[in-house]
Amino acid sequence: MPTVHLDFETRSAADLKKVGAVRYAMDPTTEILCMAYRVDDGPVLLWKRGDPPPYFGLLDLIAEGATVTAHNALFELSIWTYICEPRMGWGKLSPHQMDCTMARAHIMSLPGGLDRVAQILQVKNQKDAGGYAVMMKLCRPRKLTKAEVKAGADPNVLHWNEDPADLARLYSYCIDDVKAECDIEKVLPRMSPPEKEVYHFDLTVNLRGFRLDTALMRRASVFLAEAKQRVNEEVDRITEGTVDKATKVAKLKGWLADRGLIVDGLAKGDIEGLVEQARALGDEDVVEVLSLRQQGAKATSLSKYDTGLKCVGFDERARGLLQYHKASTGRWAGSLYQPHNLERVSEDDDPLIARMLTILRSGVSGADMIDWCEMGPVTPMRAIGKCTRAMICAGDGHDLIGCDYSNVEGRGSAWLASEHWKLEAFCAYDAGTGPDLYKVAYSGSFGVPVDQVTKPLRQIGKVQELALGYQGGVGAFMSMGANLGIKPQALFDTVAPIADPARWSAAADKYQGSTKFGLPEEHWTALRYVVDGWRVAHPKIVQCWWDIQDAVIQAVWEPGEMVFLFGGKIRVYCTRDRRFLYIYLPSGRPLAYFKPRLEKNSKDRWQVVVEGNDSRTNTWGDVYLYGGLLWENCVQALCRDLLVHGMMICERNGYPVVLHVHDEGVYEVPEGEGDVAEVQRMMAILPKWAAGFPLASAAWRDKRYVK
Repeated sequence: MPTVHLDFETRSAADLKKVGAVRYAMDPTTEILCMAYRVDDGPVLLWKRGDPPPYFGLLDLIAEGATVTAHNALFELSIWTYICEPRMGWGKLSPHQMDCTMARAHIMSLPGGLDRVAQILQVKNQKDAGGYAVMMKLCRPRKLTKAEVKAGADPNVLHWNEDPADLARLYSYCIDDVKAECDIEKVLPRMSPPEKEVYHFDLTVNLRGFRLDTALMRRASVFLAEAKQRVNEEVDRITEGTVDKATKVAKLKGWLADRGLIVDGLAKGDIEGLVEQARALGDEDVVEVLSLRQQGAKATSLSKYDTGLKCVGFDERARGLLQYHKASTGRWAGSLYQPHNLERVSEDDDPLIARMLTILRSGVSGADMIDWCEMGPVTPMRAIGKCTRAMICAGDGHDLIGCDYSNVEGRGSAWLASEHWKLEAFCAYDAGTGPDLYKVAYSGSFGVPVDQVTKPLRQIGKVQELALGYQGGVGAFMSMGANLGIKPQALFDTVAPIADPARWSAAADKYQGSTKFGLPEEHWTALRYVVDGWRVAHPKIVQCWWDIQDAVIQAVWEPGEMVFLFGGKIRVYCTRDRRFLYIYLPSGRPLAYFKPRLEKNSKDRWQVVVEGNDSRTNTWGDVYLYGGLLWENCVQALCRDLLVHGMMICERNGYPVVLHVHDEGVYEVPEGEGDVAEVQRMMAILPKWAAGFPLASAAWRDKRYVK
């Protein structure tokens, strides 16, 4: 079948960036201004609003099953699904017909924007930068002129910019986009058949969407507004008008300094230190204001309630919020309501969430709801934050079933490295005959019998497992430890009395020349001792960091030669022109790195540098590859492949996927149908390439997203 390249230009009263592609296409004010299309290598043709339907050469081909390629194809598919098919009678377009140059760019670790990827790949046809301003002018309603207002123009009717010259420029802009897209399509590798199936699965899930409880979300927005106002009023009262809002950082810093505190910042870690200073000074007003500051900052982060209301469809389903292959590992990211960034909840939070939902259902006003919280007693901001997950709910007459892999990255790292003792520990834990792995981690690092690992010591083991598996050091442990309440002083008090003197001395010797993170030597040494202990207990994983680092250097040094690692589970290959470096996963799927080159680092050692997106600055530039980063990429990518495998088995067996978050799939089934144990069994089916992987999961069934 031929390939059709397609691009729409539209206009709407809806804001595409605020509501997302699917809700934008559903909006009754959205309409198509023009469509540029090309069949294979033929001429780029243009259809304009008011033209006859382009049956021959387009609609007939699509009806026959032609592949339709677009850049960000979810947008074109959404416009076709909600406008071309129902309003214009152009027939159906299946998600399984779609191909996407943006998705293919992401697979190759390139930017998603058409202009950026065209520039980076240096294709002949570039995006028309000047035409963007014209497009933005035409795509949104315009304000009435004073003359129109005087003439009695109806302000309740949408008015558009329709200057013929601007429209002509828009048509040219649309045609240029198709030309650039076609050039990019020729340069980028095609999706493999298995990955194309994943992409089509993603489109299906995104168009299906998940339900949001809009009634409760509207009440939550009212609740938040009232809670935020009360926080600000209390800050204003305590500071006697010096700080009128909890979010006024500069004013708050000044007020704290005037109270005798040393203020470096107001991040979470900074506030903990400021609270300690304030208590040492006996200044409870400062303690209260800092608590209010945290609540005010949380209110800002909870604006997702309003965001969710903007992007949800008229049937209460939020669609198009899962971003395919947004991470270079192939993992998804969320957008708008951000399902990947919801607050974690545990069983201990269930009563709080239930109480908060009752308050939201019953309160007449925001003031009532806040008053009931305070009588609870329930901290308003904490309670409403815990409810962000619960706003995702099943459709009428349906339930949600969720299945989440347990510590899948830790298991993946042990499996890929053949760290046998740890694989056995996972299997023993799953069988109910062994302790949890956080206790095992501490025991292995410190030589303490597992049955003597207390709850505080287990917490250290937890931070070790979460922070150190990807070559993390003192800084990584500090960051993760701060999130879990472990402070350097407390760690020193715990570790120093039981430390092996020789190992302690070896850790202390590394203090000179290291990044100190503002720590005194003894605290830094305690952290380094913990880091070294984890590494000693995981010799094969540590060796894998160096092996994969050496392998990419070898591959770039000898382009065109395959390098095999870890018993053939991983293969590394650099193209002869050094345009791409590939790491082939156990599944056979490659991770791509653009324009690899060799450079000497500050220690006069070879290192591979690629062009990519720096996750810290979110800018395009040089990315320096090292063992821990490469290992993290491989482990997270193979865990993604396991999740995809499990979800697609469930999908094919009558469990429609409506959402997936990190390592969890969520399915929507009719009441009385489906089985949690069956979902858990299917999610645990291993592909052939993952033989011996100790996969385990936890599952649940509920009307709301409770995990």
